[in-house]
Amino acid sequence: MEIKVEIISKEIIRPFAPTPDHLKTFRFSTFDQFSPAVYIPLVLFYTGTGTGLDVVVSHRLKTSLSNTLTHFYPFAGRIRDNICIDCNDNGVEFLEARVCAGTSLADVLARPEPDVLLRFLPARIMSLEAYTGSLLQVQVSLFECGGLVIGISASHKLADAATLSTLIKSWAHSARDGPTEVAPPDLTAASVFPPTKMLTTAQPSEALKLKLRTRRYLFDAKKIAALKVKSASEVVPRPTRVEAVCALLWKCKIKALESNAGPWKPSVLAQTVNLRKRLDPAMPEDSVGNLIGFYTARVDRTSDEANLPSLVAKMRKSMDEYVRDYARKLRGPDGFSMIWTATMTGGELMKEDGFTLSVFTSWCRLGLYEADFGCGKPDWMSSCSSDFKNTSVLTDTKDGEGIEAWVTLREEDMELFEQDQELLSFASLNPRILAGCNLR
Repeated sequence: MEIKVEIISKEIIRPFAPTPDHLKTFRFSTFDQFSPAVYIPLVLFYTGTGTGLDVVVSHRLKTSLSNTLTHFYPFAGRIRDNICIDCNDNGVEFLEARVCAGTSLADVLARPEPDVLLRFLPARIMSLEAYTGSLLQVQVSLFECGGLVIGISASHKLADAATLSTLIKSWAHSARDGPTEVAPPDLTAASVFPPTKMLTTAQPSEALKLKLRTRRYLFDAKKIAALKVKSASEVVPRPTRVEAVCALLWKCKIKALESNAGPWKPSVLAQTVNLRKRLDPAMPEDSVGNLIGFYTARVDRTSDEANLPSLVAKMRKSMDEYVRDYARKLRGPDGFSMIWTATMTGGELMKEDGFTLSVFTSWCRLGLYEADFGCGKPDWMSSCSSDFKNTSVLTDTKDGEGIEAWVTLREEDMELFEQDQELLSFASLNPRILAGCNLR
């Protein structure tokens, strides 16, 4: 699909109230220091803004973002030596764009392609600016039909998906209800997991130079219910929807990778985990920073272990052990050494050639569909594509019951994966968004 998005203005948005001197330095947590210098992408689509409201919407978004940055002031700063952020109110980049005539929002949503969606983002995922420049960038793209797209790039050095969600919710509250509704987030992660001088430099992240392909799969509520039944066992009688979908995707990846990789290799699943509520004691859900880890599960033999009930059981067992033996102990005296060991192990997993690695991230239940900036809730949202192979990002559908999975594999692996009949019996490949949309 040919689409041209033209940048018509660039502006720096600074906190409405200057950051006080005693808050000028925001320390990273240990998790932030280890986090990759990449941007987290998010694109929100709105069909209900109406025509002729460009100036009103743009002013509202800028003003409310400025008010929000007063409380989320680290996002307006700049990183210093991978140990802290200078909260100097340098601001965040705000781009305004127009989608050229001839393309409607309905055209984009008819069959959303990753390459097209990336044009609504203000920065490349792998941009060095995630470490050297603006920690938050926003691009607002307007269609002639009145449709609006808000693209957000947030540096992973400061934010995980939960932090991004907290920021967006606060920004939306300010835009819709005024600045008095903005509650300050929790900024104390570094007091619990202080930074170390051993990590004062960060290496730029580099994606492997591989030909990758990303596909979007939709699992509706009815199909997920059937998949949960098929994935159940005496060990896990009631799988979650995320467990059921991950198990199926993992199984299909195993088959595709095995067919192209030659001799059988063990398969390892790595699933990210939001640590906030799993720490002991727990941290607030609005804690800013990277409070995430990952557990791993492994399959050594295809015939016996790569069926859905077995994969779900492995995932549940690994998750329970991870929370019990790792997350619950992180706030103890050995917390730093545990984080260091886990991170080094994760780095080795990425390099190991003795098995295949599949990485899963769930953005479900983050409430991103509640982001109403005063022109209605988003009709659709996307995490776009990935620059890393064998990754899957799961997001909610608008009704909160289904799941969309964005799967990235090598081209030769995706050719097999996307033909898997078991997968296609539960998921639809890139179906139309808003089939009844008349935005023309």
